[in-house]
Amino acid sequence: MAGYIGARSVSLSTTVANAQDVTATDTTPEVTIINNTHEDTDGGREGKVIFKGQQSGGEESTLAEIRAAHDGSSDDEKGKISFKTNDGNDSNSPTERWLITSEGHFKAAANGYGIDFLLLKEVVQLQMALFLMIMKKELGHQFLKMEVQVELLWLFTVVHILTLK
Repeated sequence: MAGYIGARSVSLSTTVANAQDVTATDTTPEVTIINNTHEDTDGGREGKVIFKGQQSGGEESTLAEIRAAHDGSSDDEKGKISFKTNDGNDSNSPTERWLITSEGHFKAAANGYGIDFLLLKEVVQLQMALFLMIMKKELGHQFLKMEVQVELLWLFTVVHILTLK
């Protein structure tokens, strides 16, 4: 195994040109990627892990990429992480599919971040609150039982997700 790293005190700070595997073994193994450029730009201080493979004809292609970077342009510690995959014609620039921001937004990149799961939760909660207010007003004391409310929540969630395109 080329590139084997034993105890934590050992560090690998140069490029490993021909390593087949890099293994970190310890009671709490970790890998740290440090960008030593002093900057506060959005997308700066980036680091990434690139997954490549060779096709049957020997062509090397980028299959996927995980990229972490600074989120925003302030002198702070905010970070974001993105996950990219190759859809078959991306060459060496995979398409971003998922993004997690420093604010905790978990976004699906379909149609330019068409689904923000944190906002989706808030929208569904507002829809349910409005629906329940209407039902209470319409039904008065004959208000729905808890089991029915839970089923309706799932129904509204599914309907909302399907209409986000």
